[in-house]
Amino acid sequence: MELVIKMLVTLVAAVMVWGIVSFTIAVWRSHIDPQKTFSNVIAKLQEKPTELLATRDPNLLYQAGEVVGRVVGEITEAGDFVVFAKVSDTSNMDRGKDIEFRRLSLRIEGIERHTGVEIIASDSGSSMRTAVMSNVRCRILSKE
Repeated sequence: MELVIKMLVTLVAAVMVWGIVSFTIAVWRSHIDPQKTFSNVIAKLQEKPTELLATRDPNLLYQAGEVVGRVVGEITEAGDFVVFAKVSDTSNMDRGKDIEFRRLSLRIEGIERHTGVEIIASDSGSSMRTAVMSNVRCRILSKE
């Protein structure tokens, strides 16, 4: 077994060395425009520097890093509680587990109404929300 592992490590190292050598040969055979190269690098960095960072949408609810709801409408914070007028797209939410909203850790303590589908019609068109909870009352467990 030791021999197999050593052969596998050697093979991986050889492939990496081959890749580095191939890249180096291509660089030395190419005519590089330094000014354009540096401007390309700077443009790429300026394009979307936050893509390297995982960010959260401030209107979404999370459990274990996964989106489990979308806050719609008014948010009221009073003392140790937060009340959401509506939360949609909650079909993946485990109501027995704590949720994260912005920098708050919350526990659901009450839901006034749960609707399977809600259709919103306006002059600009219509949209549909699924698994909608209304007047969701949550206790604030901690603030980050």
